Amino acid sequence: GPVDLSTFLNHGLSDNEMRDLSVTFYGSSAINRQKLGLLALSSATLILSLVLA
Repeated sequence: GPVDLSTFLNHGLSDNEMRDLSVTFYGSSAINRQKLGLLALSSATLILSLVLA
């Protein structure tokens, strides 16, 4: 059946993968974090515009 999103977010990644993601994110430069934030923001804006359209 369809995967519940919260279940996927909680259990879809192993501890090692989560740690790697954390290291990648927090270990990256502020510029990369800023880019990632802008990407997330633009993605959220796009999704919202599609949902509300």
